[in-house]
Amino acid sequence: MTMLMRDVRNHRALLADGELVARVDALAVNDSLPIDGLHFLQGAAELAYEDELVVVLPASGTGMVVKAHAINNNFHAFSLLQKLMRKHAKALGIQPPARESGANASRDTDCAEYLWLQAHAFRNGELVDPMAWSWGEGSLRENARRQGRLVLVALDTQDKPSRSWNGFDRVLHSEQKSRVSLVRMLTPEEVASYLA
Repeated sequence: MTMLMRDVRNHRALLADGELVARVDALAVNDSLPIDGLHFLQGAAELAYEDELVVVLPASGTGMVVKAHAINNNFHAFSLLQKLMRKHAKALGIQPPARESGANASRDTDCAEYLWLQAHAFRNGELVDPMAWSWGEGSLRENARRQGRLVLVALDTQDKPSRSWNGFDRVLHSEQKSRVSLVRMLTPEEVASYLA
């Protein structure tokens, strides 16, 4: 488990062995076998690593390319990406949503600041499928790709459903070290091409 977490090449090798991953999945849900700890391997196989994850913000016509490391699921990605977006709000041309203050500020809650959509929600720069959500429980790898890159659309809208989550950013192992980091900002032409 430690070696899967320490080096992305080891994780990629695990995923490349589809037969092994299928066996781990089958054994992990079989209650009749006295095998403990397989859920850790199963969880490790679900982690995502993306060298160039594209995040597009249609409302501001901006976006960014980020590197995502050891992401549990989409909820986990949303939490980390929203923090990164707040950090780079000026460059992204966005006004970060107001953070709660007072008694509610200390609550351990992550919630959607944007409606997180799949890339195919947009065609020719227009929103054509507002229900093409990026489902929180799913693996980051399950999202649609455009131009060979995984793409998430962060739609700033008042019409978003109230989505919150706790516990989806749990650490499977002390060596997991989940993070997203800015690679670069997208040009306006790139933003348009990802929304085409």
